[in-house]
Amino acid sequence: MKFSKKCISFLLSAICLCASAAGCSPNTDNDISGMVSNDVSETVANGNTEYFNVLPGELKDDYVICPNKANLEIIKEYTMQPAYSFDIISAESLKDSDIEVEIDTNIPYYLIFKESVESKEKFERDVCLQYNGFDWKKYNDMELADQKGYTEMGAEITEQYDRLTDAQFPHFYIKRCNVQFDTSNLVGEPIINELKVNVKGKSYNIDVGEIKFFENPSETGDFGEYDLAFDSAGIVGYDLEISKDGIISLPPREAEIKNDIKIKDIRLMNRSETISVDKVSINIEDEDASVNQEWKKGKDLELSKGSKATFNFEIKDTAFEKTLNYAVNIYIVIEYESVGKNYIAEIEADCEGTLNSHILYAIYNDNIDFGSYCEYFENKYVDIV
Repeated sequence: MKFSKKCISFLLSAICLCASAAGCSPNTDNDISGMVSNDVSETVANGNTEYFNVLPGELKDDYVICPNKANLEIIKEYTMQPAYSFDIISAESLKDSDIEVEIDTNIPYYLIFKESVESKEKFERDVCLQYNGFDWKKYNDMELADQKGYTEMGAEITEQYDRLTDAQFPHFYIKRCNVQFDTSNLVGEPIINELKVNVKGKSYNIDVGEIKFFENPSETGDFGEYDLAFDSAGIVGYDLEISKDGIISLPPREAEIKNDIKIKDIRLMNRSETISVDKVSINIEDEDASVNQEWKKGKDLELSKGSKATFNFEIKDTAFEKTLNYAVNIYIVIEYESVGKNYIAEIEADCEGTLNSHILYAIYNDNIDFGSYCEYFENKYVDIV
């Protein structure tokens, strides 16, 4: 998942809710006074800060598990990436052999790990502001209503942030873990809601949402001669851009039109009731012109032989609204008519969130709520730490 820039540097498009899971050690009473380390307390006592009175505290547990909230539908030998990911925050670098995962399931699985990444620098400015309950609405409104005040506030924030040093922030490591499932012998429709993570002798039971398995797709159809031919029907490991409204904007998919066709319907194969097609726009190019059309359900859309079409899909998932570290498989079915017969084309998108390590630390260790930030700064990018 990527985050962005606007107004002040390092604007992060973060989500607001922490998936409340065992092992996350949340500060449930929202008392953030205890998060201030001795070094930070001394800085505050010296009167050197105003916008940054409260800074991240030390780790509340040896290991903090940061689980994706899953809404996964994994289909036997069909899903491109039958997997589930989560992160572990630790005080020391973890080796692969330090971590075990136990799942109450008959489905075979194995683990893939990334190297532990060290964090020893001060947190991004906006994350620090969120620790202090910064009024993003006021600041956002000032940009238009009081440009002078807005500029002065931004300058003061920058000046105070620049006084902070790396030594005032926690030193920690973060490691990404990936559980891969083998569905080749899948029978029935099992569901996984929980997994047990063992880290160097300490155990954590983690709520993962729902990972649902199916033997067959919910529908099938004739692919014909592929008169609607996509350059790539799969989107694997797509980094979600956080949306307060639960909108997932997938990367554009290009298709070659090999015969005159009519788009009859665009729907999802997902069984989940939370997911629906919100909007589809299609940019159509031929020798004479380029035009962008929005597909409307119930109306045929004609595409001419030899043209190229770029599909832009917006999927709405109400379970994705303001949710940290979401994971979802999306199965798109495009029904079209060619030479008097109906065929289908399919696109699968395996989507997940991979958040900045400072955001993960703020939410899972210190229970910082990013709701107000998400409300006013959505879909702005900054690179993952």
